Amino acid sequence: MAIQQLLLNCRLLLSVQTFLVVLGVSIATHLSVQTAEADSDDAGILFWTAGELTIRGETPNLQFSEAVDLINEQRFDQALAKIQKLDGPNSDRFKGELAMAVNGHLANEDPEPGIKIAQEYLRKAAQGDHDKAARRLLNQVQLYRSFSQQQLPWIPNAPGHSFIPSPQILPARDLIRSGNWDAGIAKMSELRNHEVYHLSMWQMASFFEEDPAFESEYAQLLEKTEKIFTEALAAGPNPNFGIPHSSRIKQLEKLLPLLRKARERAWARVSIPEDSLLYPRYMIEPMRCYYWWYKQMGSERPMAKQGFEEIIEQVKIRFPDYVLVRMYAGED
Repeated sequence: MAIQQLLLNCRLLLSVQTFLVVLGVSIATHLSVQTAEADSDDAGILFWTAGELTIRGETPNLQFSEAVDLINEQRFDQALAKIQKLDGPNSDRFKGELAMAVNGHLANEDPEPGIKIAQEYLRKAAQGDHDKAARRLLNQVQLYRSFSQQQLPWIPNAPGHSFIPSPQILPARDLIRSGNWDAGIAKMSELRNHEVYHLSMWQMASFFEEDPAFESEYAQLLEKTEKIFTEALAAGPNPNFGIPHSSRIKQLEKLLPLLRKARERAWARVSIPEDSLLYPRYMIEPMRCYYWWYKQMGSERPMAKQGFEEIIEQVKIRFPDYVLVRMYAGED
């Protein structure tokens, strides 16, 4: 009897152990799926590869695939019409992301309708803060539109201004990267009474946005930039403060909320990431500016060649046959 009871106890113990193992595997699997979903939900599903729009993972539906084909065929008006008829789960996010691609394709000579439609649908998708991918994509669109509206007298008002490539930016960035924080900030202070100072400080912060080795420097640069913006807005139009007219005040007012959001939320950014559909168009003006500085003022601005090469390398991966890329790369 004692032996039978012992065997029964052993069976019960094994059953409990088996249950716990299965439960543990089930929980671990559930958590890993949740993590994978969080990761996948936190990024778009489209990207550029050698001038072609490519889908990451499974295609949501036939309409989505047809819209991608129209974009790759450079039939942009038809693509926008198709995009706005999409239906199904997450359709507002997919409409917004596809419209971003219409805007971002460098062959599109009328990109503005695409970015407007993208913002409209991504705002709908991001309502309630549940769709992480839509939230991040909308943040990219808001950054892009805010910078594309910046106006400076010596740069054409073309879509895609990401920053003003002032001569001090790259030397200051490289000083900070080498551990010389004070020297880098002092270099940027040379612009203090210039109207590009505020945007240049914003750009300086963006260089360190994705580098965990400079997390502290990034946080300090965001804080410093917010302070500079706040002081400029408090001072109002003042040529001695680098703010020559009221339109610049309005531009800073549009950018400041995005800067504050980047300080408060881990998902918010101050620059368009390299894998964004908007990145190639976003970088065209800085690439063009650095190119002509390099060609016409190379001895006066030696950093121009460095800046040009850094940008064209990334744009060329995404649009190697774009006319400006081929021309500036010496291939035409």
